[in-house]
Amino acid sequence: MRFILIFILLPLFFKAQDYTKLKIKKQFEFFHFFQLGIPHDSIADNENDLFFMKISNAKRCNTKVEVMNGQLQSQSDSIFKLVFLRNMNYLHIFVDSIPNGKPKNQKKSNGKYHNDNCTQFKTLVNGAGSNSNSNVITVKFKNASNDSVYLTNKFHYK
Repeated sequence: MRFILIFILLPLFFKAQDYTKLKIKKQFEFFHFFQLGIPHDSIADNENDLFFMKISNAKRCNTKVEVMNGQLQSQSDSIFKLVFLRNMNYLHIFVDSIPNGKPKNQKKSNGKYHNDNCTQFKTLVNGAGSNSNSNVITVKFKNASNDSVYLTNKFHYK
C-alpha cells in the first residue's frame, strides 16, 4: 500500500517541465493603406485611383503623407483619390479638430503630452517637382517627429 501511495504522490513533488508565462501587450497602433479593387502599379483618371487609408488615433497625429507629382483628395473618412498633378508636391497631415484651447483627451507618455484627436485631413503645397517629364506618383508615409519612412509606394500614371 505504501508503495502505491509513493508512486501517486511522488510526481507532485517534481516538475516534469518548467513553463514560462507569455505576456501579451495590447497595441492599438495600426496603419493600413491599400488600393481599392484590383491592385495595380499604374493608375488613370477614375481607374485604380481610389485608396483605403486607415491610421490609428495614436499614430495619426504623428504621421505625414508626402505625395510627389500628385495629391490625395478625401472622398470620405477613409477613402482617398490619388490625383496626378505633374510637377506638384503635396504634404498631407492630420490636425487637431479643436484648434483653440487645450483638448480634453491629451495624454502624457514618455514625459511629453500628445493629442489623440487628430481627425481633420489637411493638404499643404510642398513645392514643385524637379523632373518635368515624369509620370510617376510617389506616396511616402513618414513619422512627423523624426522623418523616418513607414511606407513608400510608386504608381505610374497612364
